[in-house]
Amino acid sequence: MSRAYKKSDYKRFTDAAYMLEFFRSHKMRLFPRAYRVVSATADYQRGLAAESYLTRYRVNIIQKNGLEVDIKLRGNRTSIQTYKVWRYLWQTFGVAHYTVPKPIYFFPEANFVLYAKFLGRTLRDFPQVGRERELHFKCVVALSAKKIAALHGMHARYLHQRTKAEEHASLRKLARKVREVRTRDARRLERAMETLEELMDAYVLNSRQFWTYVHGDFQPSNVIYNRNTQNVGIIDFATFQYFHPAHDIANFMLQLEMLLTSYAEELLPKNYPKKFLYSYLAECAPDVRQEIKRVLPVFLMRSALDMAVIRLTSPYYKQHGDPRKRLEKLFGIVAEQKVKLKA
Repeated sequence: MSRAYKKSDYKRFTDAAYMLEFFRSHKMRLFPRAYRVVSATADYQRGLAAESYLTRYRVNIIQKNGLEVDIKLRGNRTSIQTYKVWRYLWQTFGVAHYTVPKPIYFFPEANFVLYAKFLGRTLRDFPQVGRERELHFKCVVALSAKKIAALHGMHARYLHQRTKAEEHASLRKLARKVREVRTRDARRLERAMETLEELMDAYVLNSRQFWTYVHGDFQPSNVIYNRNTQNVGIIDFATFQYFHPAHDIANFMLQLEMLLTSYAEELLPKNYPKKFLYSYLAECAPDVRQEIKRVLPVFLMRSALDMAVIRLTSPYYKQHGDPRKRLEKLFGIVAEQKVKLKA
C-alpha cells in the first residue's frame, strides 16, 4: 500500500533551487551527455485532482560537445507499484511505439517520479475551428482506442488487484462527497449511488476473469498527439490499477462527450465517443467484446456519477461555475444507463 498523501512531502519538488541541486548531483545518471547543468525552473500545476502534484521542469544544460539545450521533464506523485509497472511498460513498448513517457527517477521516500515530457498536444489544445481539428479528432480517437487496447492486453505484473471491499469503500467515499452537497441534487445522487453499488456487485465484481491492467483515469486530457510521428502517447499514471477494462472505456467516452459539448458543437453529429468504442472493440477477442458490451452501462453510470459529484463539490467549479445543462446531461446519462440495464 502507498503512504498517505501529505502536501509537505512534495513541497521540495516545486522548489527550483532544490531541484537544481538535485539535477546537478545526479547529472551523470539523468543527463549522460551533459557537461554542466546551468539552471532549472519548476512550475507546479494546480489541477482539479486533490492529490495531484504535477510539476513541470525546464533544465538548461551544456552538453559535452558544447551545445546548450533545454530539457523538459515532468514530475508527479505515484506509488512504487505504479512505478514498477510504468518502467515495465516503457521497457516493453520503448520509444519507438510512443506509448508511455520514459520514467527517469523515482523518490521512494516520497512516492514521486520524474519522467520525460511527451511532445505533442491534447485534444483540448487542438485548433478551435476548421477542418484541421476534425481531422485531429478522427485520427486521435481511433489511435487512442488502439493504444489503450494494447495496454489492456499487457500482463499486469506488480499491480494490486482491487478487492470487493476496496471497491465498496471507493463507492462509499464517493457517497460521502454526495452528502456534502447542499443542493437539490443531493438526493438524486444518493439514490443513484445506492443503485450503482448494487449493479457493481451484480455485473462487475464477479467477473474477474476479464480484469486487467487499466489506466484508471483515461481521458482526452491524458492523451498526447504528436503530428510528426502521427501517433499518440498516454500520460498521468497515478491511478494505475488492476480492474475491469470497461472502466477506462466509459471514462474516455464520457470525458470526450463533455469536451465536445463544451467547445465543438459542429463535431457532435460525428459521434466520436461511439467511434472510439467501435475502434476499441475491433481490437478485442470475441469474449472480451461481449463482456465490454455487457458491463459498459454500469461503468458509464459510474463515470457520470463521479463527474457529477466533482462538479458539485470541487472548489474549482464552485469558483468558476459550471453550466447547468452539462450537469443535467450527466444525470441524463445515469438515468439512460439504468434503463438499459433493466431492459
